[in-house]
Amino acid sequence: MLPPDERSQVTDALESLAMQTTQTTDALENLAMETTQTTDALERLPRPSDRRHTASERRQQILQQRQTDVLPGPTTETPGSRLAWRQATQLREENKHLHTELERVRTALAQLTEESSILRTEFDKEVEIIHNGHQQEIEQYHNHLHEMMDERNKLQEKYQVLEQRYEEMERSFHDAVAEQAGKILMEAAQDDELAPAATSSVLAGLRKVVEAEVRREEEKHLVEALYLKREAQRVFALLEQERKELEEERQRLYTLQNSAREQAELRQKVLQTRLDARWRASIVACSLILHVYIAPSISLALLAPILICIIWTIVSASPAAMITHMYYSAPHKRKIKK
Repeated sequence: MLPPDERSQVTDALESLAMQTTQTTDALENLAMETTQTTDALERLPRPSDRRHTASERRQQILQQRQTDVLPGPTTETPGSRLAWRQATQLREENKHLHTELERVRTALAQLTEESSILRTEFDKEVEIIHNGHQQEIEQYHNHLHEMMDERNKLQEKYQVLEQRYEEMERSFHDAVAEQAGKILMEAAQDDELAPAATSSVLAGLRKVVEAEVRREEEKHLVEALYLKREAQRVFALLEQERKELEEERQRLYTLQNSAREQAELRQKVLQTRLDARWRASIVACSLILHVYIAPSISLALLAPILICIIWTIVSASPAAMITHMYYSAPHKRKIKK
């Protein structure tokens, strides 16, 4: 069974991954908007004339120089405008390339988020199934334990009833023996007037009768005591066997809980490593795609908004949420109670 704090850690990690993907897409959109603005500003510059127009003008100038000595007219083209136009065309091509790569990265990020959501739902379903199965097993074990305890209580009640019966029978036996002895003594006192021989013969007969009765009662009580002793031994043996079975079931349940916890932790680690690998692959692909040689001023203009956005997200994030995320993401030692 997976504990609730581990489930909250998994959900927090997935939410942080989704937030990072949204921040990356926003930064890429800002970069695309800035590049489009830069290319639009460069496209507004005056375009130089094409090659055919320049060639025709040069021919006309040569003809004019041959025919007349008039000075050539000033040309509208400048080397700065040509360089700016080349940079604008280069930036336009790079912008198109960046747009295509941005769309591809967006699709990849959408696929990653969809896969992460699918994995999250599957993980939640598996955790719920395992939790339900363990809850059912625990309920079955509890029911069986209650039944065994009820049976044990019934056996103890029977044992107490038998012990009370034995004590009552012993008291009744002693009372009967005392009463019989009193009767014999009373009869002997009343028959003092008889002859000594008759008195001795009567007393001998009475003594034999009393001894036989006492011996019979003793044997009866001895048999009952042996029976009670055997019953008590049998009850104690049953209770000991039940205790051993309950201990074995408790150990089995403990091993099942440990195995389920280890499986859940292993599944969580596999999912985390898979998501980290995909995220790193997407970051490396984006860095390789966006690593294009640009002029220092343009690269500064492109990278400054990204850095500002990153700093703003770090500053605007709540310290409590950041501290809790760092605490739950750090590894902790778990104490297993035996």
